[in-house]
Amino acid sequence: MIRSVLSVLVTASLLLASSVTGTRTETNGGALQKPSASNSAEPRSESTRTDSRLAILFMSETRANLVPCSCPDGPWGGLARRVGYLADRKSAIGSPVISLDGGGFLPVGTVPLRNDPNAETGLIRLLAESLLRSNLDVITLDPGDESYLRQIVPDLWPRIEARAIDASIPSPTRVVSWNGKPVAILALHESLDDEAVIAAAQAARAEAEVLIVLARADGVSGRRIAALTRADLVVFSFGVRTERPVRYEGCWIVGAGREGKEVGELYLTFDQGEIRIEDYSLTPMDDAITPHAATETLVRTLLDEFGPGWRMLVTPVE
Repeated sequence: MIRSVLSVLVTASLLLASSVTGTRTETNGGALQKPSASNSAEPRSESTRTDSRLAILFMSETRANLVPCSCPDGPWGGLARRVGYLADRKSAIGSPVISLDGGGFLPVGTVPLRNDPNAETGLIRLLAESLLRSNLDVITLDPGDESYLRQIVPDLWPRIEARAIDASIPSPTRVVSWNGKPVAILALHESLDDEAVIAAAQAARAEAEVLIVLARADGVSGRRIAALTRADLVVFSFGVRTERPVRYEGCWIVGAGREGKEVGELYLTFDQGEIRIEDYSLTPMDDAITPHAATETLVRTLLDEFGPGWRMLVTPVE
């Protein structure tokens, strides 16, 4: 789905999100507040993190971004950087960690490849393999993604399926343990009606004490999902980017933007029976990130063989 510039501006204003900058943005504790000399100017060091915190790494709407943006302001992104960062960061975090792809990893519209039948297969295989190399715990699927992946990369599908949740069904939740507390992860698409959203959230709450929702929605439709589910954490997509967590209807709302330019990171804690967020950051995928060498080679090989050029590639929707 192509979002208009107007829609993006409305989304940004609704979520109080500011423009992308080259700095990491953070907040400590539950209340939204500006950094000060005594208030969380930097994330805590690895040595201070304990198993009482649950780390969340998240991204969405990467849309087959292969190479860093060529724009002079913020030349971030690139598949090899994301793969390298996610795999390295997950192993470096001292707390229990869940890494999430909030959906939108397949291309929609045009891609920088020649109109060659092998180009599509090569691109989708590269994207699928990269998701697996990133060691993601959850991969969110849009309508039509499952049948498309089964068709293009049938050999990789079983490994993807083991981590996938379909936002359009909604599919059964994934439940993980955090210090003995069950955490349910649920994906919900904006096309679902209120009754379906409420039923899915109730089923998830019956299984778990903590609910994380991956909303395939923008700042308007995503707020509906947040209000209906009353989840502890809602990760927005469709390009929504939050400089700091936003509190809405009892939910924490976050988003990491689009095109894989940044990866979000936050830490959940229990404080007097309530979920709070510590050390929130959006890390730019800039030249300070060490790219995954094998992925970088595969990207260059694909572009050397089938680029430059532009072809229309729209994934099917059931």
